[in-house]
Amino acid sequence: MALTTEKKMLLAKIGIGLVIVGMLCGYTYVWLNWLDLEDAREAALIWHNFYRSRHGSPPLRRSANLDVIAQMCAKTTIGPLEKSTTNALIVLTRKTTTCTLAQERMASA
Repeated sequence: MALTTEKKMLLAKIGIGLVIVGMLCGYTYVWLNWLDLEDAREAALIWHNFYRSRHGSPPLRRSANLDVIAQMCAKTTIGPLEKSTTNALIVLTRKTTTCTLAQERMASA
């Protein structure tokens, strides 16, 4: 997998972010504010495929439909990004059916 300079820089930024998140884990909520959502999605896919390759699994590709479904689920499950004292896992368990509805809407569209 050939990495461009831009992808290497993105991976470096994510690596630093993961170290910081690891240090703060359990003490506070950390919101990662991405400058570009596409960069965040691409970085997640790169890291995911990196770990898949370590286990001999083939790489995954992005799907525009799954991106839309995931974004709809994120917005309905978590809501807008704002400071909150609510535990995200509690919100997730309460609104799981909303993601199912979002998937059904996408399938029928």
